Amino acid sequence: MRLRISKLGVIAIVFFNLIFFITTVKACSVSPSELDLRVEKGDFKIGYITLKSTSAELSEYTVSLQNFTATGEEGRLDFIQPNKVFQDSDWITPEKQTILLEGRDTRELKYTIRIPKDAEAGGHYIALLFSNASTDDAATGGKAGAKIGVLFYLEVVGNSIENSEIESFNLLNNTNINRLPLKFETVIKNSGNVHIKPEGEIIINNFFGKTTASIPLNPDSLKILPNGVRRLESDWSRESDLGITRPSNWFIELKNEWHNFAFGPYTATVHGSYGAGEHALLTQLKFWVMPWHIMTLFIAFLLILVFLQKVYKSSIRKRLIRQAHNSRK
Repeated sequence: MRLRISKLGVIAIVFFNLIFFITTVKACSVSPSELDLRVEKGDFKIGYITLKSTSAELSEYTVSLQNFTATGEEGRLDFIQPNKVFQDSDWITPEKQTILLEGRDTRELKYTIRIPKDAEAGGHYIALLFSNASTDDAATGGKAGAKIGVLFYLEVVGNSIENSEIESFNLLNNTNINRLPLKFETVIKNSGNVHIKPEGEIIINNFFGKTTASIPLNPDSLKILPNGVRRLESDWSRESDLGITRPSNWFIELKNEWHNFAFGPYTATVHGSYGAGEHALLTQLKFWVMPWHIMTLFIAFLLILVFLQKVYKSSIRKRLIRQAHNSRK
């Protein structure tokens, strides 16, 4: 089966934990940046990767393969060094081990995927990397290859386990909430043996139960690898304000509250799903929004009205007293 390029993208693969540290590859891009494939045991597939030079310089790239995993709630990529007799990265074979790119040149690299007949069902994660040696490595005294690549998310069909849950659902900076935008943080744990990409919405209802907003649960379409925990961030906003950080100017913040107004108790409900079986992800959060700058101005306005009303009534009363006094004369 011939896999063709569906979209352009550039992925900067970072964070080697061991002897590598990675910098941006000089004026080069690959497409596609990732491939998510369901495969059967014994499958054989053929695909192509496009490597494009965006500079006028001649560059040589070495092709390599490594397994990868993800750590931390940010999903930081960690690459596993090839120190095993056999590993999943052996399943992919590039047609060439080196590629020479002239200025503004574009090349295609053919690769094959061979899934062993005894492959373990579930997720397998392989990076096909392109590296040059243009950056000095201060740690080793040599050259640290700058790398970019394509991430292969392979799911071997079989006894796949899909088991995930929401560990927490909160508002970031949830003290003294006085206006939009608000940022929701959903932390999801994947206890299965295959990666997931959560989908769905966060529905926000006001005090009367009316839906005020609906925002994506996973706006960046992030994946969660097996035994991984990932933090998803979703923004509720109406229009761009004068800065999410709280400005020191009281009147600027008053204007921000006016243009990004919200007031009262709200309920945010996660309606999410994941996996081929569309398993549900559900949880709820209650919170208050108190636009105290507007409320302070409103209370001050009411106090001024009350004061003016008392002054007016006092002047009327004094005038009536004078009139009554004059009428007795």
